[in-house]
Formats: sequence, C-alpha cells, structure tokens
Amino acid sequence: GEEENIELANLFDDVEEVMQTEEKKGESYRVLVTASAGTGKTLTFLQLAAMKWAREELWCQFSIVVAWPMRQSSVQQANDIVELLQLRQLGITDPGELKAISTFIRKYPQKLCVILDGADEAELARCSDYVRGVLRGELLKGCCLIVTSRHSNEILELSASHPFDKHIEVLGFTRENVVEYVGKVLQQPQRDAVISKLGEEP
Repeated sequence: GEEENIELANLFDDVEEVMQTEEKKGESYRVLVTASAGTGKTLTFLQLAAMKWAREELWCQFSIVVAWPMRQSSVQQANDIVELLQLRQLGITDPGELKAISTFIRKYPQKLCVILDGADEAELARCSDYVRGVLRGELLKGCCLIVTSRHSNEILELSASHPFDKHIEVLGFTRENVVEYVGKVLQQPQRDAVISKLGEEP
C-alpha cells in the first residue's frame, strides 16, 4: 500500500470512522508494528507512548493502556484477561479490584488499549487459545490492540489470515524524535550531555 509517516498522536485518528463501518461494528481495531532489531520498536516507541499516555498527552480516549511482553511464558499461556491483569507487569491481586477492572473492560472495551510486545519471540501455535484469539481479534472485541514484532513467517501468516487494520513499519527515529524522547526521560545533567553528544554526530 501507499507509505506515509504517522505520528504517535495520530495512530488512532481513524478508529471512530473505521469502527462505525458495518463490517467492523463490535470488532477490535488492530495495529501491527513491525521493525528490524535495534530500531527502537520497544524501548522508544512503546516507552514513549506509555509515558505520554500516563501524562495525558496521548491517546486520551483510553482509560486503560496495558502492555505485556510476548516472550514471557506466563503471557503466552494466559487463559483470560484476569490472568493477564495478575501478572507482574500490573500485579493486581485484590479480588475486588480485579472484578471491577474486568467488568469495566467488558462494558467499555473501546476504552482499552492492549499492547502485545514482541510477538515474534513467542511460538504462536503454542500460545493459549485465549492469547491466539486476542491476536486474531476474536477476543477482547471492541478494544484497540497493538502487536509489535520483528519480521517473521508466523506474523506474516497471522496478518494474511486475519488482516490488521493498520500496519506500521518503524524505520528508526529522526534526531528530533530522539531529542524529544531524551528530554522527557532523562534528568539533568544527563539530558544535556546526551543532547550535546547528538549534536556532535554527523
């Protein structure tokens, strides 16, 4: 398809329009993010997105944004959203809190953004039926799902059999992107040292 540059803030600009079409009503909005190793798919793309969301600078339409690493067997073998919520990334163990969050997700799935990071690090055929269903858009219907991955045959097959609504290729980051990220993540004096070093590079 036609290539275009997409800013993080604009990633979900067309969600409302797409989800109102007859074929997508009640379905998930799925985004595939692919990249080669070392291009910042996880450490920059996802961390910057999570940080901006927490500061209410990005994707404010979501009440819950959660990310799980697909390389972990506990994620691969989860059987429902409650099991995922109990994993170390969130560590929610209070029964009342778990029930309240899972009820909220069932009632307002459009308020949930799920990030499954590093799908290439899992053997998808060995994942639980639940996780495979989420990846295919058959479960957690109505939510927005971001799947990140390096290029792999399994991901190509998944994309062919259950097409994503959007496919983004992370090619790297401009110097302006890196300076913005460093400025938000690092404190002084490390911030100025890194930005100064960037200015020295050709």
